[in-house]
Amino acid sequence: MLKIRGRVDKIALISTQNVRLYGFAGEELNQVVTITPVKKYKFKILTTKITNGENIKVELEKKQKQEDSSKPAWELHIKNIKKTPGRYYDTIYLSTDSKLLPTISIRVFGNVKDKDLSKSS
Repeated sequence: MLKIRGRVDKIALISTQNVRLYGFAGEELNQVVTITPVKKYKFKILTTKITNGENIKVELEKKQKQEDSSKPAWELHIKNIKKTPGRYYDTIYLSTDSKLLPTISIRVFGNVKDKDLSKSS
């Protein structure tokens, strides 16, 4: 048996890597994921890519952290665009200029329910 001990540094602080967009058809379902590089491992997010893209829309916005204006952060706005009831799964890939973390993946789970069924409960 091989054992390895050591400290693992975080390269980025990510508010969540699993997004859940659950609600009823016709409702606005969205979530914001914040990505902040750790000061020691600065990087930029270059592009976004969605595996499927039929049910979600994304927008990446660069922000400055209020506590430290020299510390960049990004907000990834994820919005459900599925109009009909059903479930879906997708993955968003963020490519960076970091050799240590060239890609960040965010998984998206959606469950859009029929609004008419909510009235009968």
